[in-house]
Amino acid sequence: MGNPKNLTAPRFIHSYGLSPDSVYESMKYEFLVTGVNQGKAPLPTRDAVVGKFGAAGFKYFDGTDIPNEMWEQWVPAAAKLTLKPAVAQVVNTDYPVRIQVSGNLSAVLKDKLTWTSGVQTIDVEPFHYNNVSDIVIPDMLDVELPKIKKYQDTHPYPVYKRFGFTTLKDFIGGWTWTINLVSNNEVKFIGSRYVYILEVPITKPGTDDWIFNYYRTGQTPIINFTDSNQPFRLFSVV
Repeated sequence: MGNPKNLTAPRFIHSYGLSPDSVYESMKYEFLVTGVNQGKAPLPTRDAVVGKFGAAGFKYFDGTDIPNEMWEQWVPAAAKLTLKPAVAQVVNTDYPVRIQVSGNLSAVLKDKLTWTSGVQTIDVEPFHYNNVSDIVIPDMLDVELPKIKKYQDTHPYPVYKRFGFTTLKDFIGGWTWTINLVSNNEVKFIGSRYVYILEVPITKPGTDDWIFNYYRTGQTPIINFTDSNQPFRLFSVV
């Protein structure tokens, strides 16, 4: 990128839809919660899922709280959920959004709300030991990870923050760890946790009014958001 001083980037998932002569451009929230005990066990019921999302303190892009009743609407019905899947479960449901056509005339389109449940994993760099059988988890991680720059507090964006943890200690304690023997004296630590993710189309908070850009061949584009368009706050400068 030419090593710029600043970079403007979307704060949310960038999404688009295609037709033969047009493109809709929009964004989606990505809300993630873990299972029981920081994800070491799956959540047991749909009510537990709804409650976990509601207690997470998620907000709309304008900073206002998301009402608890929205999670009841967004989480799929219990019959559609697999909370302890052997492989990732993805459920797409239609999500009606309203667009202004002209004057007081509006239309309803269908975007997609996506639910994903599964096991998230992370691999830690291989370590060398003379006696692999002596390894104790997480004691060895407490010793080894602080030696690696990208896990250190001084790193601009340490690994533990990338996964939503505030400290390296919390990161180490937030996964179920297993050991993969790479060679006779080399091992790799693999962490896993149950996660549940909702991807929800971004509308004006409290309404179903879709925030979108529209490009159609031969017509002037309809631009409702750009990287400098406030108060939408869909972008950040880093």
